[in-house]
Amino acid sequence: MSCCNDRRKIAIRVTRIFDGARRRRRREITLALSDFQPPAPEPPLTYISADFSGAARITSQSVMAIEGSTRSRISVGFEFPVLVRFVAADGTQGWARSSVTDSIDLMLTLPTCPYTIETEVAFASRIGTIDGSSADIIGCTLTIVKILTECDVAVPVCCFSYPDAELTEDIACNALFGD
Repeated sequence: MSCCNDRRKIAIRVTRIFDGARRRRRREITLALSDFQPPAPEPPLTYISADFSGAARITSQSVMAIEGSTRSRISVGFEFPVLVRFVAADGTQGWARSSVTDSIDLMLTLPTCPYTIETEVAFASRIGTIDGSSADIIGCTLTIVKILTECDVAVPVCCFSYPDAELTEDIACNALFGD
């Protein structure tokens, strides 16, 4: 369909955040470390940090309507990867991989149309110790849970119509030939 119709609007499909909430908390966690880089760092390892920022993988979710309320109880289990940085005894800096499992329990308003639940996490830790292939850390987590819906938005557009062109060659030829 042309953008220059009589209605002068176009529809755009967007993802709308219908409702959401966030939680900040401090946690003490023991991480199982793997995929060390360099592969065999010289112990002891000095802990530097553990970080992650992005979408968490939802491992479980349940939604329970609350009778007499417009809100529902939403429980979400999720996990996210972390990169643990360290310094080996020989001064070499390295890193290892791990993951954090967490859950959140909220009361949110749900739409009557289809929806999805998305969880984003920002995690940072600067306090910890490494012993062999595990790390005991203290970290701060910001968890954001969003209820997302797809919707179409009508957007007004300004249209420009080009005027009909006159062929100047025809006018010149008509004058030349006396038509």
